Amino acid sequence: MKAKTAKGILENLAGAYEMEKGVGKFYRKAAGAAHEEAARAAFLELALSEDQQAEYIRYAYGTLKNGREITGFEDFRRLKPEFPEPQIPVSRIEPESDYNFTDELGAILSALETEAGEYGYYRDLHDNETDPRLKSLYAEFMRWEDAHVEVLKALRLRIEETS
Repeated sequence: MKAKTAKGILENLAGAYEMEKGVGKFYRKAAGAAHEEAARAAFLELALSEDQQAEYIRYAYGTLKNGREITGFEDFRRLKPEFPEPQIPVSRIEPESDYNFTDELGAILSALETEAGEYGYYRDLHDNETDPRLKSLYAEFMRWEDAHVEVLKALRLRIEETS
């Protein structure tokens, strides 16, 4: 987590973008390895969600960089505002070899751990932010991760019940 300068805020968003892209990649790999249709569908839904969130973060990055106001995530999804194509400096998107699991349950447990890490990152940003606009943005990011955890918990119960 960087300092609360304009550059630090953009670096934090770049880190968030990298995380969301990396986790989307994880969910696609999990979907490809899933044997149960419910698991495959849930992982693909989560991958799509990560993609939408990464796109929103890219939008927020470009909007803040240009000194404009950010619209909320739901408005962004509904309105699909045009925005400049920002070049987010990406140092590393998680390579596929970082994702090791042998079955759906292993993928779910890995995903729960990953989502907890994302939530923690956003929580740190939120708790250390004084700008109400950014605090609200980071709270939105935390809600995303909460929603993903709920999907994963439900999937875990379903998998455990059928095993």
